[in-house]
Amino acid sequence: MKIAIYGPMCSGKTTLSKLIQEYNSSYTVFSFGQKVKDLAVELFSMEGKNRSLLINIAGKLREIDPDVWVNYVMNQVKDKQYCIIDDLRYQNELDALNGWTIIRLITPEHIRIKRIKELYPENYEDHIRNMDHISETNQLRFPKGTIEIDGSNSIDVIRETLQPLIHKI
Repeated sequence: MKIAIYGPMCSGKTTLSKLIQEYNSSYTVFSFGQKVKDLAVELFSMEGKNRSLLINIAGKLREIDPDVWVNYVMNQVKDKQYCIIDDLRYQNELDALNGWTIIRLITPEHIRIKRIKELYPENYEDHIRNMDHISETNQLRFPKGTIEIDGSNSIDVIRETLQPLIHKI
């Protein structure tokens, strides 16, 4: 089964991916944004996570081809049976995931801000400034059957929420 996880920054996407991998270690995680991070490190010597730089690189390449990141990742996963995309953010990404299981994390902003400050203490302001970027505020047209999970819950509660879904996954 192929799974994609949607949610704005610090909603719990990476945590959820790891929990799914706990249930089935055959899953490999892929990210639309991983190549962007790789380029930021290689070309701009990015250390840590410079969200503004990442947004700029991703956006500039999307100006050339709106599906550049979709095509790159879909090529990586085409022959995989067990894969997770942990950073679904745009409608064109969702549209490319026909037949995938989609999980939408719903996490209140105040919890996300708290997590941002904990995860990025050295540059949390940059992340908070970018909470209004379209990649964070996009209203996607989710397909029927999208699984919604409250990302504000503890890991134990999310693990319990996953339990009945896991046989489907």
